[in-house]
Amino acid sequence: SQRDNISESSIIAQLLIPILASLYYIPREYTSAAGNMLYHLTGRGASAPTKRYGGNAMDESNTRNYAVLRGSLAAAPAFSHMSRGERFFVFPVETRRLSGTADRINVVARESLLKRAEILEAGRIRVAGELRSFNNKRGEGAKLVITVFAKELGFEDGEDINSVALEGTLCKTPNLRVTPMGRDICDLMLAVNRRCGRSDYLPCICWGRRGRECSLLRVGDRLSLSGRIQSRAYIKLI
Repeated sequence: SQRDNISESSIIAQLLIPILASLYYIPREYTSAAGNMLYHLTGRGASAPTKRYGGNAMDESNTRNYAVLRGSLAAAPAFSHMSRGERFFVFPVETRRLSGTADRINVVARESLLKRAEILEAGRIRVAGELRSFNNKRGEGAKLVITVFAKELGFEDGEDINSVALEGTLCKTPNLRVTPMGRDICDLMLAVNRRCGRSDYLPCICWGRRGRECSLLRVGDRLSLSGRIQSRAYIKLI
């Protein structure tokens, strides 16, 4: 086999997940209470913004999909695509873990939102929005691409934040495995519905005891989870 070293610039477009998750099972009779649960999960560590653009669309108590980032704008926004006559741009945000490792996460935003927030160059930035997924059919890079779709943007100082809360349906059988270091890890695929009727398919992982518990879940179970978005570099074997 031939080793293909994936450059950092291509990693951004190819790999932004899995989500490291704390997970809660929602019995079907309690599903209506999930909104309050998600509100408490995403409310941890919240701080007042200096100035934000957008808003109203991100009511934490009424959404199944809520992501918040605060970190460094790692590159200027670049044109991504057109949709329904509107231009969209993509840019990376870097957030640091307690260990000092940086996660580099792609954010997609409407041109109109970028102009209002004047997001042009490097600086400390806060993003609130939703995790989105789409299938990459170009044959290059990852087949499933994950980004944060921005609904609020603003420059904001403070400690780095990387937080996500999701409610959705388990759509694949959990995969429990053991790392080379001997730790249990469970892979989950969560389908999260949008209000427009489409769904985002988001790969998540749980570690240790929680991972072993998650391996007992079944396809179709409703779940609520909180965690963070993780990026990593990798070497692809061809």
